[in-house]
Amino acid sequence: MITGNSSSRLVKEKNQIFLLKTFQKKREYYFFREYFINKYLSDINDNFVAKIIKIDKKNLEIFYEYYPQDIEIGPEYFFKYIDLIKKIHINTSIENNECSLYAKESLLSINQTFSNIKERLDILNSINSKFIEAHLNKISKFTFQIKQKLKNKKLNTYLKFSHADSGLHNCILNKQGSLLITDLEYSGLDCPIKQCIDYLLHPKNCNFIEMNEIWLDYFINNCIDEKDINHINYFFSLFAIKWSIILLNEFIPKVWEIRVHASPIRKGNRDMILINQLKKSQIYLRAAQQLFDNERPTILFSKSEKIFISKSY
Repeated sequence: MITGNSSSRLVKEKNQIFLLKTFQKKREYYFFREYFINKYLSDINDNFVAKIIKIDKKNLEIFYEYYPQDIEIGPEYFFKYIDLIKKIHINTSIENNECSLYAKESLLSINQTFSNIKERLDILNSINSKFIEAHLNKISKFTFQIKQKLKNKKLNTYLKFSHADSGLHNCILNKQGSLLITDLEYSGLDCPIKQCIDYLLHPKNCNFIEMNEIWLDYFINNCIDEKDINHINYFFSLFAIKWSIILLNEFIPKVWEIRVHASPIRKGNRDMILINQLKKSQIYLRAAQQLFDNERPTILFSKSEKIFISKSY
């Protein structure tokens, strides 16, 4: 299995089977991040993450204990999942937190997030694509509206551990049937505001409205400071904008080269892929506008939109 930063496969050594995860040479940082985050969480509770048997620093390889996945992890596991998230939050709260690694693109300050969005927009604008020019202008104008609403505001919510890609799609079951989180290379400390809305906006999570309501209520009532809740619709809108921009990554030549390398068949489908990614980006921009107007984040997408955004290329 090949992902953006690593590949995973089963290997057998001395009659023992391992799940071997290998990182590209240029991804050494993420190799060590995954290793240290795993050790940090496993030291707290060995039912949080898969057990690392050994690592090979030279070849950037992590050997995980292998758990055969005989059962598909469907929505019926949601309650186990949110219980797992709660336990991790309790054990990694700011007052007893020894982790010093921040999640990738964590929400540490409002200005930093706006700067990150500007950098992404500058890269996309530098492509000089007439196909997305009007859409990028709409994103820029709307981002400015959000910035005016959050001007001079400060974050009050304490950081907690975040998977950075929350959802059942990044979970496995161990031999005892306990749910574990996997793929930790982007994980670390983050603001619960971001973890909350990223989960609700993720195409693989947005189909289960009742469960999303439980997720939202947990974060609003237990994780996010009341002062930040006063402006929560603007924070949520801001991260919907980020999703809208991320969906345009395929327009960036360097990113497209990686996509084609992973699956050469995509090369012949580029025009259709770009059209669909633009449509998805437009859906997320509309979602950001709805959130800005205080729409509940669990009912942003129509049934057809959910199906469309959840499909890969």
